Amino acid sequence: MAVVGSEGIPGFTIDAVVARSGVAKTTIYRNWPSANDLLIDVIRNVVTEIDAPDTGSLRGDLVQMYNIAVSIMCQPEMSSMMFDLKSRAASDPDLAKMREALEFERMRPLRTVIERARERGEIGGSVPIEILCDVVGGPVMARTLFRGITTTPEEIEMIVDTLVNGLGSR
Repeated sequence: MAVVGSEGIPGFTIDAVVARSGVAKTTIYRNWPSANDLLIDVIRNVVTEIDAPDTGSLRGDLVQMYNIAVSIMCQPEMSSMMFDLKSRAASDPDLAKMREALEFERMRPLRTVIERARERGEIGGSVPIEILCDVVGGPVMARTLFRGITTTPEEIEMIVDTLVNGLGSR
């Protein structure tokens, strides 16, 4: 974590970890077969896990989830870490697969919220769950990570109301 914090993902290498930690390379490779495996574990430990809220409504669940997510995404090191990971994964197929698996894992709470809403009849249609996750997660991610806007709780409620009204089963 210290290497990612000081050097960023582009500077994350086994040699950098060895230099920073004082641990032998063989010890690192005994626990992680590659730098990518170690990097993914580091990111798993840095990124806070969000539980799927269960307020009884899609709106309540999304508002609660996004207030937590925005507070995490607004940390300066988070956005740079996510962009660095995406960039490094673009030229490393193994890391790209690991990043996709990590993203799938991190989207689990949102999938759970959407599945519950579908079961309650709050979301109609047959749009696949992964597309719904992109549609529902996109506005907050775009504002926070891509545009660098600190989304307020009031703005989160506006975004969620717009989404919920658009996703209704009418």
